[in-house]
Amino acid sequence: MTGAACELTGADGALALSGAVTPDAAVALRRDGDARIRQGSGPLALDLAGVTGASSVLLSLLLCWQRLAAERQRPLRFCNAPNDLVALAALGGVDHCLAGLQPDTTPAPATDTASHPADPHPAAG
Repeated sequence: MTGAACELTGADGALALSGAVTPDAAVALRRDGDARIRQGSGPLALDLAGVTGASSVLLSLLLCWQRLAAERQRPLRFCNAPNDLVALAALGGVDHCLAGLQPDTTPAPATDTASHPADPHPAAG
């Protein structure tokens, strides 16, 4: 099974990665990402919402970019990571190395329908 072709887009601190990152595409993606990290200054955000499939190749690529960004003193934050990628990073013990890739531990807001009746002003009868 093959996914959509992978692509790195964006500039000026806002990048997006999409498609399936395969071993065949990883070298070209690495070069492209490295060049984009070296071009600018300031914080970077890499949107992963368009990524399909989690793999060790993808994690390795993200770790390489994280390391280069740190060397260049450009904070890199990953956002919108698919759940399977977050799970794989946690399983591999590298989730703490990739800013923004930690699972969301914010508790969901409680909903108490008992204290909020559907019709707060029932008709008098």
